[in-house]
Amino acid sequence: MSLFRAIREGIVRAGSAPGLLVLLWVLNLLVALPFAAALAGSIDTSVGDRLVQRDLAAGYAPEWFGEFEADAGGPAGGFERTFGAGIVGAGAFLKNLDAWWSGRLFDPGFTGGWGLLAAGALYALAWALLLGGVIDRLAGRGGRAWRLPFRDLLAAGGRFFFRFVRLAVLSGVLYLLVFLGARWLFGAIEEAARDVTVERTALTWTLAGFALVVLLLAVVRTAFDYAKVAVVLEDRRSAVGAALSGLGFVVRHPLRTLGLFAVFAVVGLALLWLYGAVAPTAGPGTWAGVVLAFVLGQIALGTRLGLRLATLGGETALYGTLERE
Repeated sequence: MSLFRAIREGIVRAGSAPGLLVLLWVLNLLVALPFAAALAGSIDTSVGDRLVQRDLAAGYAPEWFGEFEADAGGPAGGFERTFGAGIVGAGAFLKNLDAWWSGRLFDPGFTGGWGLLAAGALYALAWALLLGGVIDRLAGRGGRAWRLPFRDLLAAGGRFFFRFVRLAVLSGVLYLLVFLGARWLFGAIEEAARDVTVERTALTWTLAGFALVVLLLAVVRTAFDYAKVAVVLEDRRSAVGAALSGLGFVVRHPLRTLGLFAVFAVVGLALLWLYGAVAPTAGPGTWAGVVLAFVLGQIALGTRLGLRLATLGGETALYGTLERE
């Protein structure tokens, strides 16, 4: 199977299962709602009847945001300090993307206490529960194509749940090692660049280091995607064996596996740029503006989920085809 055909298969399989997209969107909503409600309560308590209401209605109030961040630790579990103008529009996606690539995702100061960690852990467990059924449906095995009932999807997810949890632990260890190595690498580059008189040389070293880190993260991400596909398609019970199988598959077919990931990643970044261009920014708001911001945000989220399903669909098709050859 060629790279182009794998991309097409991914889009077709994801597009033929709109119920999966709705299910994953609802999952995001259910995980976010309790924390959004707690955050709203913290904001209401902080603002109260103070005159800052007028400043917030007129636009951004940096003094209040600083005070709100300093007082973090209320019913939202401390992640109030992650709230600010930077999360408006594409800022939230860019902030998470920066945390992912820079390794700050593992920094307690970034996560904002137990609240955000709890939300992330809950979301990851819910994904692990559903992912087996999602891959099973995208594979269209047993002639069921894309009509797998929710009960069967949940049953398939439950069958693979603990295997996916073990894979998540293994991948987390590898991600952490890559991030720790990246911190050491960029520290070494910064130390070496102090004696360099040509700015272009220092920039070249930095870009080379960044490219290496991105490549390692992409390899880990892609290898564990194929490990999950192997668990479902081949009913593998060993997480280590599945991880080695996924890594071996990427090593044997680097252009198609990493190329598939890269194509959908680039499309995602392009759509994120488009969302950033049309999404509202922090400023004086109206109810119509709030509704518009919410709708655009949900469209952006749905698009990201759709791209994730397309990536999984293409990976499932690619693995199933090449492993049979």
